[in-house]
Amino acid sequence: MGFWKISSEMGKGLKNILSFIFYSNLFIAVCGFCFTLFSVAVLDFYPRSDAPWYCLLVSLSVFFIYGLQRIVLILKMMRNKESVPDSLSVRDVWMIQNMKTLIAMNLVAACGIVFFVFYIDCKLILYFLPLLVICILYFSGPFALKKIPGMKAFIIAFVWTAVSVEIPRLFFRQAETHYTNLWWDLSQFLFIAALCVPFDIRDYGDDLKNNIRSLPVVIGVRNAKILSVILLLIYPLAIFLTKGIPIELFYGTILSALCGILVVLFSNTRRGDFYYSFFADGMLIFQELAVIACVVVLRAAGT
Repeated sequence: MGFWKISSEMGKGLKNILSFIFYSNLFIAVCGFCFTLFSVAVLDFYPRSDAPWYCLLVSLSVFFIYGLQRIVLILKMMRNKESVPDSLSVRDVWMIQNMKTLIAMNLVAACGIVFFVFYIDCKLILYFLPLLVICILYFSGPFALKKIPGMKAFIIAFVWTAVSVEIPRLFFRQAETHYTNLWWDLSQFLFIAALCVPFDIRDYGDDLKNNIRSLPVVIGVRNAKILSVILLLIYPLAIFLTKGIPIELFYGTILSALCGILVVLFSNTRRGDFYYSFFADGMLIFQELAVIACVVVLRAAGT
């Protein structure tokens, strides 16, 4: 009995840790850091010492925006008494129970954002402010952008691409490289847009209830999956068309696309938040790991 009791307590403790990591948005913040670091490395921005700090700034910004959206929506729901805990998702229940901690963490993230903006260059405000407005309008106001039919995934992909690819290119580039065309930008946009579809599938019921016409609502879950798979198939092709691309990077993105397709195909409305948080969001990290693995394997094979 003692063994099973210890095992049960360990399992409960592990679940609490995972809930904190995923539901507090710490994991997606780490994904944001890795995704931006990947673009910064590929686009060769490392000569400027501020580039890694910029990746941390993006990570804090992701944490703040994702947290702010959930906090605002849950506080609004609680104020209007639109629902009770039994009708909420496991994630929403967890956030209600830890609301004070989440608000405190978001305030710390906001302070970190302000610090790093001025530490790197206050001109970053000019780049971030329009995107901040888009992010806030995405989930708030009478005409929230996410209610535009079929555009949820593409708005999110636009913001992620702008923050992780375009702003570093405009702000940090000191010398011309081969990566001067828009194929790389397109590849990352398609990658993010495709990975947003599983979350729209997860939220299918809530979107119907709240009159949010996401892709699965507009064209159906099956067709949304097909569209996502098409985007993931085009994604490595865009990488291939990027000038001067290393062959290891191309092979790595093929591996990422195949794994992304599996994530999409296994998505449904019955899967829990952990599936989407770990596998769908985790693809932002896996893209970099897949490329590193291809580099190691191909170089080892060539020696």
